[in-house]
Amino acid sequence: MEPERPTAIQLKTTYLALSETFIYRHLIRLCSWQPLVFADHLTNLAAFPLPHIGRLPLPRLPQRAAYAMLRRLLRDETWRPVFRPCRALQAALPTARLLHAHFGEAGLAALPIARRSRLPLITSFHGRDVAKPAARHYGRRLYRPLFTHGAAFTVVSHHMRDQLITLGAPAERIHLVRTGIDPAGIPFAPRSPGSNGVRLLSIGRLVEKKGIHVAIAAVARLHHRYAGLTLTIIGDGPLRATLEAQAQAAGVGRQVHFCGAQPAARVLAELAAADLFVLPCLTAADGDQEGAPVVLMEALAAGLPVVSTHHAAIAEIVQHDVSGLLAHEGDTEELSALLERLLQQPERWPAMGAAGRRHVVETFDLNRAVAALEQVYDQVARQGEQT
Repeated sequence: MEPERPTAIQLKTTYLALSETFIYRHLIRLCSWQPLVFADHLTNLAAFPLPHIGRLPLPRLPQRAAYAMLRRLLRDETWRPVFRPCRALQAALPTARLLHAHFGEAGLAALPIARRSRLPLITSFHGRDVAKPAARHYGRRLYRPLFTHGAAFTVVSHHMRDQLITLGAPAERIHLVRTGIDPAGIPFAPRSPGSNGVRLLSIGRLVEKKGIHVAIAAVARLHHRYAGLTLTIIGDGPLRATLEAQAQAAGVGRQVHFCGAQPAARVLAELAAADLFVLPCLTAADGDQEGAPVVLMEALAAGLPVVSTHHAAIAEIVQHDVSGLLAHEGDTEELSALLERLLQQPERWPAMGAAGRRHVVETFDLNRAVAALEQVYDQVARQGEQT
């Protein structure tokens, strides 16, 4: 009989948005630790099942209203009331070994529970929770209590580690835990242009930071010179109508195909059918940024040469002029030029695809990422027992 695994209580404001599959992948792959999830809001449970998921009581109405107003004024989700423990969480705390909060706002909300239970608190940062506070110039003050009392912090990239240090996090308590994918689940194939033209693919939520509008503008600049050039966009979001109108106005309504959100099987099929992948991420007007876009890892694992931008941690994923090409943020002219370079050099596609697959296997393998997370759990638990 296997010994019972120690419990790592997972705290989240919402479990789990469809765009946060990367969190679920880590939780279900934990080997030596048992995740016990608690969140204010529960959604998509059929898509992300776990044996132990509990709902926390919502903050009291005056608190919810005050923080909702604050979030609207500052356009930042980091501001939220503290978590209110439910009976199941209270019962689990005495036997748990640590708390793990996902995103900076959950770390702040979990601090009172960590103090009362005297359990060490790990907070995982993922992107917007670092970029937005930094952009608003209140980040150091906002996160000071968390950086003072938190046992450890995980980041998905070296770039984010530097950002967190700038916000005041103690460097010695920051751990690199890459976002991981399972390359074995993504078929790899070298790419070469077909007789019906070149298929570009973009995948992502239709929000400003994904830069889809830049990709559409680039296609509009190129489609007259490259017959059969198309752009397929998988994903949905608040900018969909705006982007569809942009494509029509630019004269590429027939070349740009909006597919909306799609299940994993359709995404894999589109990755297999595409020739090149494009995702020109940029910093949004409110300061929102990417962390380490998982879709870029998936595209590289499939063998697709990638055209993206020098943004956040993307240069740690896409090796410029090796597995893809990187433009400056928001530069349509440069993005178009890089796409055209690849369109004119299809003989480079197989080598770039092989290099991208190799880099993903070596750096972003899910099993390695989970092992790194469990090492942080082990270290923090040992330190907690010594205090």
